[in-house]
Amino acid sequence: MGSRYFRPLLRPTRIRWCHHFVKPRSFTVERKRPLQNYFHAVLGLIIIALAFYQVRTGFKTEWSLTTGRAPVPNAANIVWYIWVVLMPLLYAAGLLFLRRQLKQERSGIVKQDPATSSQMSQRS
Repeated sequence: MGSRYFRPLLRPTRIRWCHHFVKPRSFTVERKRPLQNYFHAVLGLIIIALAFYQVRTGFKTEWSLTTGRAPVPNAANIVWYIWVVLMPLLYAAGLLFLRRQLKQERSGIVKQDPATSSQMSQRS
């Protein structure tokens, strides 16, 4: 019975492993962005959208059915609506930096964290 619940948890782990450790030849040679990066972004957005839906379903219908208590107050709806509007706005604000990132990647400018670069120089 436990493996029935455990096996689906391994799927995202395999996807993450492939994303981080399997680099297509085009990425290493021509420095193009691999298809798996786009898959990763779309999958993440789908998971977030499903999470929004699950939370809403949970406090709208499941709460009363499962606990036998009174329905969740309307304040939960208000907070949920704010959250559902705020998260995409913050995501869109982050996308404003995407053009800058792509420009830096094209020109070969890579900013390194001082802590990371000092660790790298110590290893050499």
